[in-house]
This record gives sequence, structure tokens and C-alpha cells, in this order.
Amino acid sequence: MNSTQTKSPPPSFAEAKNPRQKARASGMDPDRWYVVEYDSVVKKGQVKEVTFWNTSIALYRGEDGELAALRNRCPHRQLKLTHGAVDKCNLRCAYHGWSFNKEGRLEDYSHDSFGKPLIKRQLQSYPLQVRYGLIWLFPGDPELAGEHKIPEIPELTGDNPWANFVSDLTWAPTIPW
Repeated sequence: MNSTQTKSPPPSFAEAKNPRQKARASGMDPDRWYVVEYDSVVKKGQVKEVTFWNTSIALYRGEDGELAALRNRCPHRQLKLTHGAVDKCNLRCAYHGWSFNKEGRLEDYSHDSFGKPLIKRQLQSYPLQVRYGLIWLFPGDPELAGEHKIPEIPELTGDNPWANFVSDLTWAPTIPW
């Protein structure tokens, strides 16, 4: 869908038939920025799987320090790209060694294609930004990423920001529900 098309409003929560529709009914819109990881967690040369709305995404940082996010499936044999490795600024699949750039285009393949043409389909890539020490991902229409801003948190910016620290907690209930 491009930015000139109109979207239908989300169904009511009662009418929603799947988790994606329920998320939209509750106010989650794919054309917004969402936090997927702490910036400090993804080091140069590292790839990490993040899941957003049941979609597996390969989040990686190239040798240039830049972050990239690609759909986490090699189009050749559907292996997760997170099983592969970062190669300079590309992500290399562990199965046949196909290498994809940050835009999701096939850059290199290390085996014979047996006379068959290589794939021309590009992997889905996602816009990313780092702000407040967090990695923000835009899962919707990439053309709209520039129109929608990451929420402002004035207490964390400016000349006199609030003192803060990162704390990551996982709550596990001890009482069976």
C-alpha cells in the first residue's frame, strides 16, 4: 500500500479475528515506530532475532556500526538468517552462504546456481532509528517512516535531562492462573 491509498479502519476488538487485527483494534498501528531492542545489546558483527507481531526479524550491526533489519528468512531455502553471520555490512545465510545487503538485495552467492537465474526478489527491510538508547523499528509502509516521528520524551533530552538507568526485568508469575 502506498501513502496515497486510504486504509480501512481497524475492526472492533470483538470483531478482530487474529492477533494482528486485535493489535490494530487496541491502537497498535504498523505505520508507527516501536522499540525492539536496547542499542547496547547489538554489537558490531552481531545478528539478533527480534519478533514483532509474530514476524521474525534479523536485526544486525555491520562492521561500519550501522544497524539493519531484514525479514528473517532466506528466500532460497527459508532458513533463518539469524543462523548465519554478519559479513562486513551484509548478512550471510548459513545454508548456501547467500549474502544480503541492508536493503535486502542479494549481493553475493558462493555456490553454482546450476544455470538457473538467481532470485530477483528482495527481502523485506525495515527502517530503524536509535533514540534514548533504544532501537526503534517501523514495521509498516517504509515510505511513511519519515512522516511519523518517534515519540518525544523531553525528560530524556535537552540541557538538563533526568538521571536514568536501564533496567530490564522479566516477570514470571509464581501463582498459576
